[in-house]
Amino acid sequence: MENPFRILCAVDASRPAAAAFEQALAMSARRGAQLVLVHAVSKDRRYSWRAVERVSALAALRERAEAQNVPVRVRVQQGDAASVILLHARAHAPDLIVLGSHEPMGLARFRFRSIADRVVKGAECPVLLIPAAHTRATAFRTVVCAIDLSSRSPAVVASAARLAGDSGRLMLLHVLHASVPHHSGRFGVPEFSRAMARDTRERLHSILKAQNLESDVRVTVSSKPVHDEILRVASEIKADLIVMGATRRAALWRRLLGSTALRVSRRSHLPVLILPAVRVKRNLSPLDQAVLGWAA
Repeated sequence: MENPFRILCAVDASRPAAAAFEQALAMSARRGAQLVLVHAVSKDRRYSWRAVERVSALAALRERAEAQNVPVRVRVQQGDAASVILLHARAHAPDLIVLGSHEPMGLARFRFRSIADRVVKGAECPVLLIPAAHTRATAFRTVVCAIDLSSRSPAVVASAARLAGDSGRLMLLHVLHASVPHHSGRFGVPEFSRAMARDTRERLHSILKAQNLESDVRVTVSSKPVHDEILRVASEIKADLIVMGATRRAALWRRLLGSTALRVSRRSHLPVLILPAVRVKRNLSPLDQAVLGWAA
């Protein structure tokens, strides 16, 4: 018997977390999925700090899920938020993690990195990042799938196609960065850029043909940062969701700027789904099992 779809959602008192819960609940209700709510109590505070308010708030979320016949589990644990989320993700093996995309910036990012950055890096399943501005849950009918033509691109396209569904619209997008002055060729685009764009379109169509999928295909040449161009195209076509794969970058680069996918998520008013770079099932270590034993 096939295991039911399972969604893990991180919740706290913030607006982005509230938006994440609304989306996770709606998706669970539509798919008949199990919902796991994880709340991390900051290790800088006592576990009993505002415990009455916390219990009341989590009980209200549980009641809302049960009212929609969504099987729900609530887990509360003290510790670093990203570590707690990943610990329970290993324990419950969700098919999807839903997370509010509130991010520290500047020196805070350099010193600590964001919760989303660490969850995306450590997760073994896709992570859906929900901005605070996304106040109501929506079905994903227009999906932009931004791919880099790496070996993982076919898997990213397949996931995006499943989210768009038979009645949705899927657009494959690849951004070519214009690194030379635009001084020749028609419309100011150098000839070699046009050739690269043609080759890229052919490769995108090959991915679609191999998976028997239909999709719009767009290749853009831009002198702007890649994440800005992805956001521009998503806004232009009124997308509901952006799908990207997690990228591997040097540690210093990731600490300073974050991956392209995370930079998109910080600036996007749309949900962003980030697929893991590597999906490997790991067994819980004895230490993980001991720590989980203290979870409420």
